[in-house]
Amino acid sequence: MVIKSSVARRYAKALFELLDADRIAPMRSGLTGLGQAVSDSSQLKHVLASPVFSSEEK
Repeated sequence: MVIKSSVARRYAKALFELLDADRIAPMRSGLTGLGQAVSDSSQLKHVLASPVFSSEEK
């Protein structure tokens, strides 16, 4: 669980650093779509959580 929190925190920080006010809404929409895709697909969840797949593959 700690590893997942650490990874999530790192991605969130990177996203906020890259975004400016004009790009937040489209990014939010994209992330919402990604979250829904992950929720809907057990295979995608497996790939994203698995240490077998490299960062590039993910």
